[in-house]
Amino acid sequence: MADFEDDINNDHDLVTDDLHCVQTMNMSSHKMATGRVSEERFDSGIHSCSLQSFRDSSLESCASLRGKTELCETVPEYLSDKLLNISLEDEGISSLSLPAVAGTQPSSVTSSAIVGTKSSNVAFIKRIVIDFAVQDKDGDTFVNLALIGGNERLACALIDMVPNVECLNIPNFLYQRPVHLAVLTKQLTVLQKLLSKNIDISCQDHQGNTPLHLACRNGDLDCVKAILKVVRERRALQCLEVRNSQGLTCLHVAARVTENKMDIVRELVISEANVNAVDAKSGRTILHYACERRDMELVRFLVKYTNIEIDFLTFDGKPAIYIAYWRNYQDIVKRLVKAGADFDYNVLNDVSQDSDEENA
Repeated sequence: MADFEDDINNDHDLVTDDLHCVQTMNMSSHKMATGRVSEERFDSGIHSCSLQSFRDSSLESCASLRGKTELCETVPEYLSDKLLNISLEDEGISSLSLPAVAGTQPSSVTSSAIVGTKSSNVAFIKRIVIDFAVQDKDGDTFVNLALIGGNERLACALIDMVPNVECLNIPNFLYQRPVHLAVLTKQLTVLQKLLSKNIDISCQDHQGNTPLHLACRNGDLDCVKAILKVVRERRALQCLEVRNSQGLTCLHVAARVTENKMDIVRELVISEANVNAVDAKSGRTILHYACERRDMELVRFLVKYTNIEIDFLTFDGKPAIYIAYWRNYQDIVKRLVKAGADFDYNVLNDVSQDSDEENA
């Protein structure tokens, strides 16, 4: 069995004991349900796929394919290389089921290729039609499944074949589009190809995150740069103002990460992200966030290189320096005072006493 699996992975030719070609390859879905969707879940079933039962059943049913040679050629060539030769090891791809129908004409959501096969001097010609709008039990399209499986070449080939860009904007049941999954799986090449197709870059998933939110959250500087390049080209600055379900803009998200934080914040500021934007829950700017986290590097950058409103008040009337003072972050207090922050010990003490009386 192991030898045969190597044959499948390494050989481009499939052989049959029968002259009648199998018209459709159906790969049963093995993505396991993960139960209730938690707040932190963004993966649409990534890493929950099990291929064992698929491998057992598929290899058993194909046991008769050994012993002969058969030449399989496709037009266009990439369909043969990247679609028909799917590796059995591609996680998530085991749930792909191709609706291949001989002789069916393509529509605005389908694409087709003519496949020529020769075996024992007998030639066959069939047309494979792929419906790019079809979705599996999780709402994932073929492009989604290729991304989930980490098959970059297949994903790019499918994207090239899509006849209508709207097929690339179809959400799954977590409202994730292919562009969300490309960012989540950190497949930069696929992301760039999707962005070249003029897709919607302000689309939001089930937690209100745009692709840029996810790239910032992951600290993925390359994906951030790729998306922001398109934002600047399209002058789509509204994408930078979108808030997720937690009321955060991309800049708020970037200010709370650790990996590549300053580089990402700089890229967002260069792209004209509003540094004075407030979150929807408490009215804090990213300067408030920096003071809360004692992030001196971010504080220095904001007061020196941006038009930050240093005395901006939260919904309950707190400036950033107030937050730093009551956390005893004296280094940040001094830096804000030097930058011109309005600071009055008496006012801060009065506010503190009022708060103590209310708590009592």
